[in-house]
Amino acid sequence: MTADVARPRQQAVMSLGPLTVDPARRLVGVSGHEVATTPTEYRLLSVLLERADQAVSVRELAEVVWGNYDPSLDESLKVHLRRLRAKLRATPGRSPELIAVRGFGYRLVWGPVTPQAAPLS
Repeated sequence: MTADVARPRQQAVMSLGPLTVDPARRLVGVSGHEVATTPTEYRLLSVLLERADQAVSVRELAEVVWGNYDPSLDESLKVHLRRLRAKLRATPGRSPELIAVRGFGYRLVWGPVTPQAAPLS
């Protein structure tokens, strides 16, 4: 009798423009060039890429990285995101932009970033 062996679930490669994240191999690339990320940067990028073009709250990002939200870690989160942004920008060609959403969180976008005009009352 053979035992059933649970096979790991295949995770699809995620992409946005030239950015790719391969969860099975834990690799990040932009335009075919590998981007070295820390485990924290990788987790942040993965959640932002899963929700591309959507604002992700600081609370949610902290919970992904540290398992809970503590306001005292906001500055640490900003540092990780600043380093990730610099790594993405350092790749050849154009890469997705990591945009701060004032008072809320961050979003990862591909394409021109245009400010949204507030509706007139």
